[in-house]
Amino acid sequence: MLKNLYIEPTTKCNLNCKMCFRHTWFDESFCDLSLEDFRRVLATMPKSVETIFFGGMGEPLFHRDILEMIRLAADTGAEVELLTNGTLLTEETLDRLLQGELHMLWVSMDGFTREAYGAMRLGSRFDRICANLAEFDRRRTGTGTQLGITFVMAPDNRAEWRHMNDFA
Repeated sequence: MLKNLYIEPTTKCNLNCKMCFRHTWFDESFCDLSLEDFRRVLATMPKSVETIFFGGMGEPLFHRDILEMIRLAADTGAEVELLTNGTLLTEETLDRLLQGELHMLWVSMDGFTREAYGAMRLGSRFDRICANLAEFDRRRTGTGTQLGITFVMAPDNRAEWRHMNDFA
C-alpha cells in the first residue's frame, strides 16, 4: 500500500553543497519534470497516497512550475511536503506556500553557525537562510503549516548535530 509519493521536480540546483552525491555523477544531464508528466503522475496515482513529498537531488523551488505542482498535489487531498535549501524563499514564494496547500516545509541545514554552515552549503548564505526561516516561521502562525529541519551528517559537520535543538 503506497502511502508516500516522492517527486523529484528537478535535478538542477543553485548550490554546490560539499556532501552532495551529485559530485559523483558522470555524464548525467540536469533536467526538470514537465508539468504535463507531473499531471500524468497525479492522474495515475493510487488512492492510498497520503503524502506527496517534493525533494530529491535538485532544489524544488528552482523549478519554474513548482508552485503550480504544489497546488495540483494539494488538490488530490494528499498532504504536501517540500524539502528546500531555503535560499529561494522569497516573499512571494512564502505567500504562495502558505495559502493552505503546503503541510510541511523541510529546510536542509547542515551547520548551525555561519562557519559550519558555509563550509557545507557552498554558494549559500547562513544569515539569509536564518532570515528566510524566521520570516516563514512568523508568517505560518495560524496556518497549520509545519516547519522542520533536516541535517545530513558528514565527517566535516558531525559535531554540529548537537546544536540543532538550540538552533530550532
